[in-house]
Amino acid sequence: METTALSWQERVLQSIPSGIDLHQLERFLKLTPTERLEEMRQLLENAEALRRGNELSRDP
Repeated sequence: METTALSWQERVLQSIPSGIDLHQLERFLKLTPTERLEEMRQLLENAEALRRGNELSRDP
């Protein structure tokens, strides 16, 4: 029986508990650090826009 060494990404994915979106995590692992930062920047901008919208809807 031949065993194949797992890549570091595969070892990380195997150690993740159930309930974590492995497809999303795998997608992020394929991005460069710069691409990951850009994704996070866009997420933050969206979250801030949602928060501002929520604050505006509360104003009388």
